[in-house]
Amino acid sequence: LLKSEYGITATEFDLKKTEHGKPYIENCPIHFSITHSKGNIAIAFSKNNVGVDEEVVRDTFTARQIFGVTPKDATEYALLFTKAEALVKYYASSILLDLKKIDFSNGVIYNGEKIDLNFLTFKQDELVITVATEETSLFVTSL
Repeated sequence: LLKSEYGITATEFDLKKTEHGKPYIENCPIHFSITHSKGNIAIAFSKNNVGVDEEVVRDTFTARQIFGVTPKDATEYALLFTKAEALVKYYASSILLDLKKIDFSNGVIYNGEKIDLNFLTFKQDELVITVATEETSLFVTSL
C-alpha cells in the first residue's frame, strides 16, 4: 500500500515498533496505524500522526458507564470503544494503562487534558471503525 499510494518502498527491516508496540517505518514521512477484529483489518495512512481502531458490534449489550458515558446500545458502545482505542494508538501509548485516562463526558479528555483531534467514524454492516487524526477529512478505499 505504501508503494502503490505514496511511491514508498520499505522492507521488513525498516519496520520498527515504539515501546508500546505501535509500528512505524524508519525514516518514512507517512504515519500509519493498523487494527484488526474478527478477521477484518483496517490501516490508516497520514502525513501526520494517526490512530485507528475497529470493533465488531456485539450481539449482546449491558448498559454500563464507559469513558464517562453510558452508551444506549451496542453500536454506541463500539463507537466509544473504538474512539478511545484510536486515541491511545494516536499517542502510541499503552492500551492497558491509558484507556483508564480517557473521559468523553465533556468533550475529549485524555490524561486530564482536553484533546483537540478529529475522530472520523465509519460503520459498515456490524463493523465500526474510528480514526483519530489531525486531518479534517479522509480518503477511504477498500481493497
